[in-house]
Amino acid sequence: MRSARSAAASAGSVLAALALAPIAAAESAGPLAYESEVVGEAAPRSSASARNLSPDELDLLPRRDAEDLLRAVPGLELVQHGSEGKGRQFLLRGFDAGHGADFEVTVDGIPINEWSNVHGQGYVDLNFLVPEAIRALEVTKGPFALAQGPFAVAGSADFRTGIPVDRQGLRVDYTAGSMGRHRGALTWAGPAGRFLAAEGLLDEGFGENRDIRRGAILGRWEIGDVSEGGAVHALAAAHVARFGLPGALRDDEVRAGSRGFYDAADPIGRGRSDRLLGGVGWTRRSAATDTRALVYGGLRSLEVNENFTFFFLDPVRGDRRLQRERSGQAGLRAAHRIRLGERMRLETVGGVRVERLWQAERKVSDEGVELERQRELSALQSLSHLAAGIRLEANRHLELRGGARLDLALVDAEDHLTGERANGQAVALSPRFGATWRLAPAWRLLAAYGRGVRPPEARAFLADRSPPMVQVDSAELGLRFRPSRALAIGAYVFGSHVQREAIYDHLSGLVLELGASRRLGGEVELDLRPMPGLRLLADLAWVDARFVESGRPVPYVPRLGAGLSTLARAPFGTEAGLRLHYLAPRPLPHGARSASRLDLTSPRPHPLGF
Repeated sequence: MRSARSAAASAGSVLAALALAPIAAAESAGPLAYESEVVGEAAPRSSASARNLSPDELDLLPRRDAEDLLRAVPGLELVQHGSEGKGRQFLLRGFDAGHGADFEVTVDGIPINEWSNVHGQGYVDLNFLVPEAIRALEVTKGPFALAQGPFAVAGSADFRTGIPVDRQGLRVDYTAGSMGRHRGALTWAGPAGRFLAAEGLLDEGFGENRDIRRGAILGRWEIGDVSEGGAVHALAAAHVARFGLPGALRDDEVRAGSRGFYDAADPIGRGRSDRLLGGVGWTRRSAATDTRALVYGGLRSLEVNENFTFFFLDPVRGDRRLQRERSGQAGLRAAHRIRLGERMRLETVGGVRVERLWQAERKVSDEGVELERQRELSALQSLSHLAAGIRLEANRHLELRGGARLDLALVDAEDHLTGERANGQAVALSPRFGATWRLAPAWRLLAAYGRGVRPPEARAFLADRSPPMVQVDSAELGLRFRPSRALAIGAYVFGSHVQREAIYDHLSGLVLELGASRRLGGEVELDLRPMPGLRLLADLAWVDARFVESGRPVPYVPRLGAGLSTLARAPFGTEAGLRLHYLAPRPLPHGARSASRLDLTSPRPHPLGF
C-alpha cells in the first residue's frame, strides 16, 4: 500500500489543478475609507447571524491586540488563562472551542489553525497581526459557507489586512499603561492597498508572571488591476513573543489569604512563540466571472513550560511539563465563480495544505531537569478540499443556496519513543444549504443548514489507521429588520448535533471523547444610530448544551452572555468606544464552581501619534 506521504503528494497535484479559492465579501460601508482589493460584488450572507464588523467598530472598539476585536461579535466569548502572548480560548454557540479546535481563523485567506499542535488541536496564535493593519473582519457562526474549512465547527473568522486611506503616509504611535505597558507602532500606507506595519510591546502585566515582550511586522503589496489581466498581491508577516504563564490559583488558598488574587501559582512558567508567514495571491474579475488563487507558506515555533495542576497527577515530582513544537506548512487555495444566466451563479472552491511537524512533551522539575519523556512525534500531514455550490435567485423575493464540500486528511506519523509508525486517512462530506426570503423591503428571513468537521490530530493515527473526523450538523433560522440606516434588529434560533463530543480536560491534559451531544439556543441583536456620530450596539445570547443520553450539561459552556457597546465620533475629532459585557457561570467538571463575570472595557487609549 502506498504511504500517506505519496498519497498526499498525489492529492496535492490533483487539487492544485482543480482548486478554486474563496471569494471574499466586500467590507461594510462606513465613514472610514480603505484602498484595497475588492473582488466582484459583495457576497450575500451565508447565514442570518454572519457578521461583518464595520470600520467604525474596528477603529473605535477597545482593543489590546487583534483578537480583542472578536469580543464585539455577539455570543463569541474569549478567555485568556495565561498572559497576552498565549493563544486565547474561544466559546461560541455552546462550543468550548479550546484554542481553536472548533473555530476556524484565516488572515487574507491563509489558514491559521495549527492542526496537530502539541498544546492544543487547532491552536490559533494571532500575535503577528498588528491591530492597526486590520481593515475588515467577517465572522460566520456555524458551518454554513462553502469556503469554511476544517475547524469551522462553531464558526469562523476571516481577518482582512489594510490601512484606512486617511491614515496613508508614515505614522508613529506610542501607548503607555499603568501596569508597565509600553507599546510602539509604526505604519506606512501607500496607494492601492500597499502598507507596512510594525509593533513592539513591553508589558509587565497586571499580576505576577503575566509579562509579555513581543515584536511583529506585517506588510502587503499589490500591483495590477483585477479587471485587466488580474491583480497580484503579496503578504508577509513575522513575530517573536516571550511571555509568562502564571497558572491557575487554588481557590482555598486565595480565600485563606495565603495567596493574593494577582499572584502566580506558577511563578517560573514561561512561553515563547515565533512565526514567519507569507503568501502570494492573484485575482481576476470580469462581468461574468471571479477567479482567485493563493499560494502560501510559513514556519512556526512554540514552547510552553507550565504547571497547571500542581501535584494532582504526580504527587511526588509534580505536574510541570515542557512542550515544544516546530513546523512548516505550504498550501494552495483557489476558486472560481461564474454567472450561469441572470439568476444563477456557480461557485467552486478547493485547495491543499501540507504540513511537516515535530513535537515533544517532557515532564521536568522546577529546576528544568528532565524527568520523563512523555511524547516525541513527527508527522507529514495534508488537508485537501473540493467544493461546489449553486446560488439561485428563484424570484425577486427568494434566493436559494446549495452545495457540498469534501475534505480529505492524509497523515504519516512516527512515534519516536516507541518506534511505531503509521499512515492513514480521514474523509468527510459536508452538505451546506441556505435560503433568504425578502418578506418586505425592511424584512429578511434567513435559514441555513451545514455540516462542520474537525480532522483527527496526527497522533490519533497511531492508535487507529483511519480515525473518523468529528462531524457536527448545525441549523439556523433568523429574522432581520432594517427599516433605515439608523436601526437594525436581528433575532436567531439555532441548533447543533455532535456525533462524538470531545472535551479537553485541563487536569489530565487529555482530550476526552464522550457520547453524542446537542445545542439549542437563540440570539438577539440591536444596532441603533440615534444621531450622527453615535452608535449603540446591544446583544443577548442564550444556549443550552447537553449530552443526548444523560441530559447532563456539557462542561465549560456558558448558558448566557450579553453585551452593550457605544461608539462615538465627534465632528471636532474626539472619538471613543466602550464595551460592557456579562458572562453567566459555566458548568465545570470535578466539582468545581464557576462565577459570573461583568467586564467594562474603557475607551481605547489614544496613543501619541505623529
